[in-house]
Amino acid sequence: MAENTAHSHSHPVSTGWTRRVLRFSKPFQRFPSRRALRLGIPRRGKPLKRLGEAFTPATRLKPCVKERTTLLLLITLLLLLVGCQTSGIEPVTLSSEDMCSYCKMAISEKRYAAELIDSEGQAFKFDDIGCMANFIKNKKDPAKTSASFAMDFNERQWIRAEDAFYVRSSELSTPMNGGLIAFKTEAKAQEAAAKFHRKLLGFKDIFNP
Repeated sequence: MAENTAHSHSHPVSTGWTRRVLRFSKPFQRFPSRRALRLGIPRRGKPLKRLGEAFTPATRLKPCVKERTTLLLLITLLLLLVGCQTSGIEPVTLSSEDMCSYCKMAISEKRYAAELIDSEGQAFKFDDIGCMANFIKNKKDPAKTSASFAMDFNERQWIRAEDAFYVRSSELSTPMNGGLIAFKTEAKAQEAAAKFHRKLLGFKDIFNP
């Protein structure tokens, strides 16, 4: 009887100690194992929470992908904004009292004229395409150029300098002997090149600083 009594008294003590151990050990069981963290596998079928998510490869990549996407969108919008501003710039009409910004001569023959507009909106007019080319080459900061134009030799209309086709010949009597004329279409430029026995030139061939 004594032994049974001792055994019955010891059982609640053992059970209480076990419960306390289990109670304090339960929170630690909620965290995933190192292998689970490394492989991104939830423990005991439960989804990874907090600490587990922070160390999964997919979760670590999410912020980087979002940041790169946002950066690319900002760059694209900036380029579109700059392109719209540049395309919206219009050439300034020539007047009879205009002087060449490079050689300081009067702009007497419109078909040879050129024009440059800087980032501050100031217009620089030239009596010869060669004068504008020299002006750009001698400019301290060519990046400040917002737009440049050349006069179509046949139509006497402004065209964007980067879109024009050029012919250079010593047979051409331009105001400052630059020997350069511009055309809107390649076909017209080809005709002039054949007439003066020259080849076509592009924007970079003329204005590359």
